[in-house]
Amino acid sequence: MGISLYVSGVAPQSEYKLGSDCSGTDGATNRVLTLANTAVSSQERVYLDGVRLQQNTDYTVSHLSASSTITFIVPVWNTQKIQVDYFI
Repeated sequence: MGISLYVSGVAPQSEYKLGSDCSGTDGATNRVLTLANTAVSSQERVYLDGVRLQQNTDYTVSHLSASSTITFIVPVWNTQKIQVDYFI
């Protein structure tokens, strides 16, 4: 049996976006993505074109009562696929 990557065996929620869903200019750094779910925990996993990014190296996250946002430190192109997995 494999090791579960999920907390207490609960599967994560996922959001699928494109770079064009971010604020800012195509190919720029510091683009911001606002997540649809405001109840995101601090256990998110962020993927850019299938590559898992590292928090505080590739992106930062802000959890406010009204919204959760991801700010990309790395350049994000409008055509890139973004996947965010998180627990609520």
